[in-house]
Amino acid sequence: MISKHKFLIVSIVLLGLVLFIPPNVSAQENSASLTNETISSEANQELTKSASLDNELEPLEGVEVTEVKSMPSGFGFWWRNIKEWTSLTLTFDSVKKSEKQLKFAEERTRLANFIIQNSDDPKVQEKAEKMLEKANQHMQKIEERKDDLVKKTDEKSQKLLRNIAKHYLNKERILEKIEDKLSPEKIEEFQQLRKTFEEKRQNFLNDLRNNPNITQEIKDRVTDVLSQVDNTHKMREEFRMQQKDILEKVKAGSEEVREQAKERFEELREARKKSQEQLKEQFKTQKEEIINKIQDGDQEAVKKLKELNLERQKEALKIREEMKQKAMEIKDGIQLKRQELRQQIQEKPVACSKEVRVCPDGSVVSRIGPNCEFAGCPVINPNSTNSY
Repeated sequence: MISKHKFLIVSIVLLGLVLFIPPNVSAQENSASLTNETISSEANQELTKSASLDNELEPLEGVEVTEVKSMPSGFGFWWRNIKEWTSLTLTFDSVKKSEKQLKFAEERTRLANFIIQNSDDPKVQEKAEKMLEKANQHMQKIEERKDDLVKKTDEKSQKLLRNIAKHYLNKERILEKIEDKLSPEKIEEFQQLRKTFEEKRQNFLNDLRNNPNITQEIKDRVTDVLSQVDNTHKMREEFRMQQKDILEKVKAGSEEVREQAKERFEELREARKKSQEQLKEQFKTQKEEIINKIQDGDQEAVKKLKELNLERQKEALKIREEMKQKAMEIKDGIQLKRQELRQQIQEKPVACSKEVRVCPDGSVVSRIGPNCEFAGCPVINPNSTNSY
């Protein structure tokens, strides 16, 4: 009897919580997704490239993602967990459950994006990493039912797969932003976490691309995502190599050299960030005008966006070359500083203790630099005789 009452109470609580969970699709998101569906595949591809060049997040098709306007409190995070768990517990259809888990993963990803954009506090930055870890947990559940999902050929399932590919691309962009804000001491640890995320994503997307049940449209989308991610990795690895020597100086050397290395490390990151923001601003108005035309159905605008993307890629390549040169200059500067410090140490007068040593002939000697060793005693000639 008691157990029945407990079950009834739990059921009522769960149903009550579900009432607070918003529906998956809003009118605004529906309008946006319909616009995306009416434009060509080539246009979608160029729009994705444009967003990638700006490191912007892309909206998911037909999915309402709650806009983040402030940092949730501890209770807010707890309440979010409760709502997600309740909603998933009461959902039994595999596609619907996957849709919800994707929605929750995307919300966590965007929450991480909000955190890193609005705070430089290292402790707050750690919350962004936890949000991504939670998003990854949701995606793991979707990956576990991959074999079941790829067998479904209805539009709802196909849209889910397209959105999964978009989500992975969005998460990659968030990881880029987080790495650009971490302190030198925490970068290696984060890179290991990022590597774990990337391996799982790579395996899942490769399996999708090679699955015979997947439509060609989904395969093309996945191939495009993998290509963009690969390009991002090449640029990130290149920048990591530029930072490598500086990071090594942060770990070793004198305190003065370490502090200088930290300053130069931040200088390099700030220079890269500034150049990217300037490039983004340079093409902003032109890009927005073209995208508006594409959304209005102008197919000629797709060619213009393609040309603009190529032009922006060339400019981005120039920035990469500039960063290489700047990294070399910083590295040479740190090395020069180390040499100067060594020379100063060698030339600095040595203050030795005032101890003395009595020599066999009765004379005394004191300590002398640079190692503060006792001076040598006079050499006594055994054949010589003293006369008085």
